[in-house]
Amino acid sequence: MRFRRQIAPLVRLEGAELDRAMSGIGMSFAVEPYPYPAIEDVLFFASQLGMEKNDFRVLNVLCKWIDVHAPRVNADRLRRLADSSADLRTERSGLARNEGRRVERSDDHQPTRVDPFVP
Repeated sequence: MRFRRQIAPLVRLEGAELDRAMSGIGMSFAVEPYPYPAIEDVLFFASQLGMEKNDFRVLNVLCKWIDVHAPRVNADRLRRLADSSADLRTERSGLARNEGRRVERSDDHQPTRVDPFVP
C-alpha cells in the first residue's frame, strides 16, 4: 500500500490565525508567525478569503508570494484540496456568472459563444 498524504486540512484558518499562518510561510504581515504551517492549506484559505470576501490586501500578497515561491508549492495537493472542498456556494456562484452569457446553439447542439458587442 502506498503512502498518501492527508488532503483535508486539520483546522480551518480564519482571521488572525490565517494572518499568522501567512506570515509563517513568508508573507509580510505584522503578526507573530506560526513556525511550520502547511503551505498548501495557507494558500487555499488565503485565496478563498480573497475571492469570497474581496480582500484585495490578501490577494495582492498572495500573488506576489506565488510569483516568488511557486516551485516550493505542492501543486498536486493544492489541486486535490480545491477539488475535494468544492461546495455548493462555489457551484452556485459559477452558475450565476454563466447565466448572464448569451449562448447560441448550432445544429449539432454544440454551444457557440455570441459576441455581445456584435449586433
